[in-house]
Amino acid sequence: MNIFFSTGMKYTKYGGVERMLVYLAKSLTNSGDKLFLQYEEMTGANKFKEDIETAGGKIVIIQTGNKHFISGLFKIMLFIIKNNITLIHANFGMAKDISVLAGRLLGKKKIITHFHTIYTKDQRTGFRFWFLSTFSALNLTVSKAGRENLISMGADPIKTHVLYDGCYIPPTLATKEEICAILHMTVTPIIILCVAWDSDVKGVDLLLKAFSLVSQKYKKARLWIAGASGDSETNKNLSKELGVFENVLWLGIRDDVPNLMNACDIYVQPSRSEAFGLTVAEAMAANKAVVAFKVGGIGEVMLDDETGILVEPESISGLADAITLLIDNSELRNNFGKSGRKRVVRLFDLKREVKDILYWYNII
Repeated sequence: MNIFFSTGMKYTKYGGVERMLVYLAKSLTNSGDKLFLQYEEMTGANKFKEDIETAGGKIVIIQTGNKHFISGLFKIMLFIIKNNITLIHANFGMAKDISVLAGRLLGKKKIITHFHTIYTKDQRTGFRFWFLSTFSALNLTVSKAGRENLISMGADPIKTHVLYDGCYIPPTLATKEEICAILHMTVTPIIILCVAWDSDVKGVDLLLKAFSLVSQKYKKARLWIAGASGDSETNKNLSKELGVFENVLWLGIRDDVPNLMNACDIYVQPSRSEAFGLTVAEAMAANKAVVAFKVGGIGEVMLDDETGILVEPESISGLADAITLLIDNSELRNNFGKSGRKRVVRLFDLKREVKDILYWYNII
C-alpha cells in the first residue's frame, strides 16, 4: 500500500509532528508499505529528510497555496497516478482540500481527512467542511472537542472519530544548567516556558500581560518563548510596553523543545483556541506543571488540579494567579508534574498514535 500524506506545511523544524512521521514511515516500511509526505517547501535542516528516507519514506515538494491551486491539483493527481497511491491522508492547509479533491477525481475511495483545529462556522468554512466530510471515507479529529466541533459543521458522526495526538518521550534530557549554558543565560530560580507561534490564536500577548503582573512580585522570574511568525515584532514591542522585555527570552524556532521543557519550571499554554495541545502533552511528559486556558481539547490532555491549572479563557489575572500559585508552591508543581508524566505515558504516547493511524489505514 502506498500512502500519500499531505502535510500542507513548510518544513522549518524537527518537532513532535516530524518525529511521529518518522516513526509512521518506519512502521509502514516494516509492513511492506510506503509513505510519501507532501510538503510545501523545505527550509529547515536536512536531518528530518534523512531520517524519513532512512525509515523508508519519501518527501515530495508540491506547492498548493492559493497561487498554486490549479497547478497543485494537477501535480498531486499526476503523483497519485505515477506512484500508484492507494490511500490519501489529508492534514493541513489548502493541501488537505486539494488532496481530497484529487483523490475523488481519480476515483480513490480510501481518503482520510484529519482535522487538527477547532473551527468557527461561517459560509466559507461551512461549505468546506461539507465538501471534506462528504468526500472523505473517514474523518479523524485530535480530541472529543474537535469531533463535536466537526459534527456541528455538518460532518457525519458515523464516520467521524477521535485519534489523540501522540507525544515523543526522549530517553534522556538536558538539565536546566546545561540548557542555560547553551543559551548563554544565567540560571534563574523560575523559568516559565511557552512554545507557540506568535499568531493571535496562540495568545502570546495574553501571556506577556500575565507575566508583567507576575514580574511585579518575582523580579527574577524569566519567560522563555519558543516559536516565531510574522507577528513576532508585535509581541516583542508589547513586552517593551509592559516593561518585561529584558526578562523575556525569544528563542525562535527550535528543534530541542523536549530539552527546553525539562529546563523550565512551569509551562504555560495561553491559546485562545486549541484542538489538542501537543506542547501541553510534551510539557507533562517532562514532569512539568502546566497552566493553560480551558479551551478546546486542552482539558482532555491535562486535568485541572491534577496535572496543572486550567484558567477561564482570556483571563489575564487568572493566568497570573495560577502562575504565581505554582511559583509559591514547589511541592504542588512537582506533584502536578509527576501526575502529568503518568498521564502522557498512559494515554498520549507517540507509538500509540502511530498504532491507531495504522489501524485506520488497514480497515478503511
